[in-house]
Order: sequence, then structure tokens, then C-alpha cells
Amino acid sequence: MEQQREDLPYYRWGIATGALGASTVAVFFLLIDMIEGRPLATPNALGATLFLGEPFDLSRGLGAALIAGYTALHLGIFVGLALVVAIALFGRDEQPTAGVIMTGSLTAIFLVGTVVLGFGFRALSGVSLWDGRGVELVLLANVLASLAMASLLVRALQMSWTPSDPGDPG
Repeated sequence: MEQQREDLPYYRWGIATGALGASTVAVFFLLIDMIEGRPLATPNALGATLFLGEPFDLSRGLGAALIAGYTALHLGIFVGLALVVAIALFGRDEQPTAGVIMTGSLTAIFLVGTVVLGFGFRALSGVSLWDGRGVELVLLANVLASLAMASLLVRALQMSWTPSDPGDPG
């Protein structure tokens, strides 16, 4: 029996992929924060640094608006980056291979996400992401997110692939 294939609207996969990446990093730091006895300290400190210009401080009192604001920005950045990757990989006439998807996804998401956005955060806030959480934790979180995102895009390729119209509502 032949499996029915559907169009691959890359924007839908880009949004899902970005949400998965942002969630992976968020859950990773939530677990670290919980282990350290201060749940939500990381998004709270990042929100205070970015929005209020305060020094990065994990012991700062929690603010719902800071956590929600930083989480929304974090999600938006991941979705935006994943949309660019999905468009580059799937918005073509020829089918990409799983190797191309993995390589392209991991390179774009990890390098761009970790390095460029890390420097962007520093430019906006004057504080390096590496100063507050340690480079190894930030890198590990982004490696996990990159792997999860690349795996989802490979799964999208395996599920179905046909060239799709970017204006198609899916």
C-alpha cells in the first residue's frame, strides 16, 4: 500500500521547529535552575538584563513580565531562524537529502543561534550571555536545541516532500 504524501508547507515546519528549539533551551535551563533551587531564574535574569539594563543576576527577585517578555522574544528568535532554515531547505524545486538538512540545520541553528545571537544580546544589553550562565551550559543547551530542530526537519522530509507554494496556507 502506497503511503499518501502531503505538501510540505515549509513555514509550518519552520514554526514547529523554532518552537521545539526554544522549548528545548527553556526546559534545559528550567531544569538547571530547579536543580540550583531557583526556578525561572535564567529567563528572569536575562529579561532584566535585556529590558531593564540591569546586571545579570540569577538571585534577582522574579518578575512575571520579565520572564514572559524574554520567553516571547526567545521564541520569536528561534522561530525566525528556523523559518529561514526551513525556507532555504524546503522552498526549492529539488528534494533536499537528509544529510543536507542535518548539516544545514545544525550549522545555521547552532552557529548563528549561539554566536550571532550571543553577540547581539551583548550589543543590546552590554552583557555577554557567557558571563551569566557559563559558556558550557549555553553551548550545551544550543547543541541540544540544534539536534532536536535538525531531527524534526529530517522527519519532515521523511514524512512528505513536494515543492510547496510559500503562499499556500497549508
